[in-house]
Amino acid sequence: MLAAFLVTALLGSLAATAGAQEDGSGGAQAPGRPSVSSASCATQKAWTCARGQVLTLTGEELSGATTIVFLGGAGTGDDVRVSLGAHSASTGELLVVVPPRARSGLLLLVSAMGAGAQSPRVLNVVRRVPGIDDASHTRAFLAGGRRAMEFHYTLTGEPADDARVEAVRVGGGIVRSWRLTAAGSVRWDGFTGDEPAPTGTYVLRLNAAATPVATEEAGSGTAVHLIDGLFPIRGPHTPPQSDVQRFGGPRGHQGTDHFSPCGTPLAAYTKGVVNTAGFQSAAGNYVVVDMPSGESYAYMHLRDPALVSKGQSVFAGQRLGNVGQTGDASGCHLHIELWSAPGYYRGGSPFDSLPLMRHLDRSS
Repeated sequence: MLAAFLVTALLGSLAATAGAQEDGSGGAQAPGRPSVSSASCATQKAWTCARGQVLTLTGEELSGATTIVFLGGAGTGDDVRVSLGAHSASTGELLVVVPPRARSGLLLLVSAMGAGAQSPRVLNVVRRVPGIDDASHTRAFLAGGRRAMEFHYTLTGEPADDARVEAVRVGGGIVRSWRLTAAGSVRWDGFTGDEPAPTGTYVLRLNAAATPVATEEAGSGTAVHLIDGLFPIRGPHTPPQSDVQRFGGPRGHQGTDHFSPCGTPLAAYTKGVVNTAGFQSAAGNYVVVDMPSGESYAYMHLRDPALVSKGQSVFAGQRLGNVGQTGDASGCHLHIELWSAPGYYRGGSPFDSLPLMRHLDRSS
């Protein structure tokens, strides 16, 4: 009886305290009920996010939310609860990483006082971030990009060893060739070995030894303009303006700083494999990509964690993140470093990226 009395008294006391806080009659003001008005992830349309991406929620009273539940489908079997840290929310905005087990469904936000509210719309959760080739709006092909130049032919006889399809630079010469096969097709991503072919106009064609035993399919010999790389910042930007922002200088700067509004998309300037993606106190959110040549490039101060992970292959033009000012940064900008082979902090050395960035800026 005494235990029951004490429990009843305690519950009554808590209820009275909560009531006093809610009606302003005394005590500290309790957090209000959180509500969501929009949800977004970088590179995705509204209310769509990939697992592992940073989801940005906007709404009211979000700073009071302590838990978010990804409700998934019907029932509770696929619900995923995420506890929110003390620094996960600011006024009107909440950031949370979509967990690997999350499924498409409504979101439930719960405050410290137990007040909960569902999102007005379903969050569409996808497995991975869709690839984006920022040269796709042009007729040009991007070396190492998602698209490839294609050449199709039909064999009419037995080809000799020197019967080949050639990639030829107009006004230049042959940059690559392939032996004829029964498959009757060639795909070229614009690379000649470990390096992209130089910017220019190219055509794929049958050589003289191939024409007696193969016929070109219509449209295969069309000339195309090839871009050898993509300027990383896919929006308005300002190049380095002072020695402090350039390579070397008074502080031994290892990269170049290109300023752009926070949130501007960043694309891989060429293909490669992700060596590192993480956070460091000086670099902030950063990503390092190893190129086929053995050289590396690094993007630093990204607004959010990189959209790729260690060991992942990336193509030229793939979205890697967004301009930010995380880490030791003043103003929103991309700090880019280029490292000679064998790569970033693996025996290579940083070198001035500005000449290449100027070239990419002019061509793309």
